[in-house]
Amino acid sequence: SYRRAALCLLLMIFLLFPGLFGWFGLLPMASVRIVTPPLANVHIQPLKSSWLEAWRATPAATERGIKLLYVYGNALLTSLEVATFQRERSFVPLGWGSKVAAIVEQVAVPGQLALLLLALRRRFRR
Repeated sequence: SYRRAALCLLLMIFLLFPGLFGWFGLLPMASVRIVTPPLANVHIQPLKSSWLEAWRATPAATERGIKLLYVYGNALLTSLEVATFQRERSFVPLGWGSKVAAIVEQVAVPGQLALLLLALRRRFRR
């Protein structure tokens, strides 16, 4: 039925985009807001949240698994913030791929949600 297909596609979207955000990387907003004095010779390394950084960070399998789940949680939070058009986000998309994924998600999620609602409307009209 149309409802099941629309719901499955919406769930696939919510699984796909956190994966993309985790792949391309996210930057916490707290590290973006750090302001250094103009003449300081201090280089601050931002804490990037990505699958690759979590994989390389620890050799132990359990710690690696926890870090990968943490990255997925950050990416899922970012995905939900992008889908609901939040202005203040917890994480900023890092790089062009993550920014393109955010733009595509801003179009795909409302469109798919509208199709799901139309399928439900069609079901209850009969």
